[in-house]
Amino acid sequence: MCGVRARVGRSAAAAAVLVAVAGAAAPLDAAAVQAVDGRLRTMGTGVPIEAARVRMVDADAAVVASVFTDAAGHFFLRAPAAGRYTLVVERPGYASVVSDELDVPEGRTIRHVLTVRPVALVDMAGVRPGPDEVVRSWLAAAALGRCGPGGGGPVVSGIVRDASTGVALPGVAVTAEWWPSPGHLRLLQALTDGRGVYVFCAPPRGVDLALRAEAMDRTSPVVSARVDGEAVRADLELGLVDPAEPGFVLGRVLDFDTREPVPMAEVRFRGTALATLTDDLGFFRLDSVPRGVYVLEVDQMGRGHAEKAVRVFGRLGHQVEVVIAPEAIELDPIQVTVRSKRWYDDMVGFVGRLARGVGSFLTLRELEQRAGPRLVDALRGVPGLMVREAGRYAGVVVRQRACEPAVWVDGRPARPDPALGLNTWNAFDLEAVEVYRGPAEVPAQFARGSACGAVVLWTRRGG
Repeated sequence: MCGVRARVGRSAAAAAVLVAVAGAAAPLDAAAVQAVDGRLRTMGTGVPIEAARVRMVDADAAVVASVFTDAAGHFFLRAPAAGRYTLVVERPGYASVVSDELDVPEGRTIRHVLTVRPVALVDMAGVRPGPDEVVRSWLAAAALGRCGPGGGGPVVSGIVRDASTGVALPGVAVTAEWWPSPGHLRLLQALTDGRGVYVFCAPPRGVDLALRAEAMDRTSPVVSARVDGEAVRADLELGLVDPAEPGFVLGRVLDFDTREPVPMAEVRFRGTALATLTDDLGFFRLDSVPRGVYVLEVDQMGRGHAEKAVRVFGRLGHQVEVVIAPEAIELDPIQVTVRSKRWYDDMVGFVGRLARGVGSFLTLRELEQRAGPRLVDALRGVPGLMVREAGRYAGVVVRQRACEPAVWVDGRPARPDPALGLNTWNAFDLEAVEVYRGPAEVPAQFARGSACGAVVLWTRRGG
């Protein structure tokens, strides 16, 4: 996709950010300081974002204050004087955003809620860039496909590689920033394609663009590119893989015809001692896998033999699905979905609770089968729950207790939008759901505030 342009000025709103002004508060103290009291949330889910850097920039493009958000997504920035300021938010794993110019009155605190979009999960196909002439042909084809013949102006493009392995990285967010005039930050954003190529169509001429790539919890070094001609190439290196650390594999074996889970299947990496059996729900996990390319072999008595080529990257979790049929299945090409280590740990915990069988569980496959975009529709039919709807609002009630369960998102307590309830979250954004109908069922890590049970949501994020 071509870069999406955002402009911060006196009247133009920033792209991909919602700024809600809740009004002015009383002066903070006798010194009558002026400040911005804010919250940072994930777009769509409202989950607080921790450790994001928020900078306050004045009309001369100077940074006058800078803080990191806390565990609740809260930030507080004191302005040196009354005036108009811009907020710039950066967090690896999320698209960087800027606010519109904010009017900060003397001696007053204004409150803002900012929402940012998670970067798409990285699907690393293990593409290795070929000779430079091959890469140039990729860039030309991508520019033609995204910008059209002639492109309507100059084109900035390049390939994003992993810094240690040289592997091209699909699905990585690339940002280009520049200051056309004091107080007016502009940016473009694009995602790399299946070959790790990004393209910005018709960026401004005669300016220095600051380019960087982001995925999961990593950010590349900034590369400067000046647009003077018709085509500029700027490659980026992102330290996504750590060769010194092992990878982690979480997978599932399914029947080729029915797509039902296959228990007690033997899973092993050919030529190694790494082997395990699938559980009753078809899941398997392999910890501390050295980085490299492996052949994953799957066998079960009475069925054929299945193989899948898997590339394991250091420091990352990997999601693999294998189907096994009555007859042997030929080797698939290398294909694996790469996630953050935190995602791997979260899903391993989910699989463990699923195996214990206390509560009700919806896996990704079941969510896709049950629901459209509304989470509440996926929860219809879950034993012990009753759906209640009123206009745009939708929620669930535990029948025996006649009260609403607490909501947790990615391991943290979350508050639904009062006007939307469970419609706050889109089912298509979720990896899995857990439902507990009372304190006797709720696991210890979700017990806080869960006297009426809990609905635990796991999103499809990589960071």
